[in-house]
Amino acid sequence: MNTLIVLIKANFTNLATVRRLYNYKTAKQKLQTFGIAAGIVLLSLMLVLNMFLYSFTLADALTKMNALGAIISMAFVGSTLVCLLMSLYMTPSYLFAFKDYDILMSLPIKHSVILTSKLFFLYVQNLLVALLIALPQLVTYGIRTDGGVLYYVYAVAATLLIPFIPLAAGGTLSFLTGRISSRFKSSNAVMLVCSFALIILIMAGSFSLSTVSAAQAKSIISIFDLIGRYYVPLDFFSKALVGQKLFFLLAFILTNIAVLAAFAIIFSKSFRSINAKMNERYKAANFKLTALKTATPAKALFIKELRGYFSSYIYVFNTFFGMVMMTVLAFSLPVFGTDKIMTLLEVSGAGAYILPIITLIFAFCIIMTVPTASSVSLEGKSLWILKFSPIDVLTVFRSKISLNLALIIPLLVINSIVCAISLHMNSVQYLAFLATSLLYAFYTALSGLLINLYFPKLDWATQVVVVKQSMSVIVAMMAGMGAIAVPVILFVTLKPASFVLFLFSVAAVLALINISLWSALKTRGIKLFNEL
Repeated sequence: MNTLIVLIKANFTNLATVRRLYNYKTAKQKLQTFGIAAGIVLLSLMLVLNMFLYSFTLADALTKMNALGAIISMAFVGSTLVCLLMSLYMTPSYLFAFKDYDILMSLPIKHSVILTSKLFFLYVQNLLVALLIALPQLVTYGIRTDGGVLYYVYAVAATLLIPFIPLAAGGTLSFLTGRISSRFKSSNAVMLVCSFALIILIMAGSFSLSTVSAAQAKSIISIFDLIGRYYVPLDFFSKALVGQKLFFLLAFILTNIAVLAAFAIIFSKSFRSINAKMNERYKAANFKLTALKTATPAKALFIKELRGYFSSYIYVFNTFFGMVMMTVLAFSLPVFGTDKIMTLLEVSGAGAYILPIITLIFAFCIIMTVPTASSVSLEGKSLWILKFSPIDVLTVFRSKISLNLALIIPLLVINSIVCAISLHMNSVQYLAFLATSLLYAFYTALSGLLINLYFPKLDWATQVVVVKQSMSVIVAMMAGMGAIAVPVILFVTLKPASFVLFLFSVAAVLALINISLWSALKTRGIKLFNEL
């Protein structure tokens, strides 16, 4: 037990945000750290408030249909789906090919203890999301039905176990994906294709389930009854809270514990073999010495960045999903039609605002694709090679920016053409749409690199910490969100007569910001790089 506690503590303290709270060196770093922490807390509070407002609105609608109890099922299904998505997103990078694998395997620690420590860390992150989604709806139901203390005790106890089965399911799917991919030379490519496909299928299914029209709303109880017949934990969860029945609560608890325990026991037996296989690197057996190729420093660095990027499953999966979603959306428009896609996205009355909505979605997908926010940190202990090589620092910067743009621009151009044809854009609309999207791509690459130079993390144990949890990634995502939020607020407030003219104005501002960011990289950025 002491070993398990030590491993859990090590996982927690290795988080970039946690370490930075205690390891700041100057008053400026302290102010920056607590400012970002305060921003995260404020954002979390806003999300909780919005969830409560949504829950009360939903409760009003369900009360009119005499179906308030359905909110319990909605809380469970919603949190379960999100936890499953998070498990599929996070499990591969925590359970497969993690950097401290060799160190942990060399220690006199049982594999089951190592696995349990990693599962616990995943569970905590899933639980936070489950609480955010489920508790507001459960509290709303308690308020509307005057639920007593016993109801809230049951609700908390049941909510704590919601992530168990999604975590086991996500781990199993990731395990199978890892098993299949380990049989191929391009194991990363296989895992990426399988992972992206699974998440897209689940998201498509959840969108389809959420598009219930007003005429179909009365069938909502029968829908969840049908789900409960095939997914027994939902039936246990609903009956335990609606009827406050101890038997069903205990059945729910035991079912969840049994499923997760079975996964842990089965997976622990293959934990070492699957990780060893995933850490293998295939080499060509028929190597022949041929003429050596040369390249300019800029080209050589870009090829190095490209190979390093695609050799890391974690790096690609966490920074390329936005472009995958953009491509899926773009090619869905001509296949399913604009009205159907807008319905799936839960956007009503989108006819007059279809171009602003598509532009917003494209911008959001672009700001999610920001490998530059972790590119310097991922150099790790080998950064000295770049620093002491006879290469200009700006050439290093250009190679990292070029990788970011190479991931975005080709797909962006293709997807924009598909959208332009599907939405019947004229040449001026398409030019404004494409120019704005391209400038967001440059903004994402430039700001991500500059932020990473301000918030580097070179002493990482696993790439997960850098790509998912580092301060630079968090700040870069917030900067991207801010660059989208400001134009959206201005558009909603000003209600411009011409959206095309508004887009050109946004593009002009983005161009000026990008010029400023590049100037900052050439001055402050070089200084920060040399100080690393």
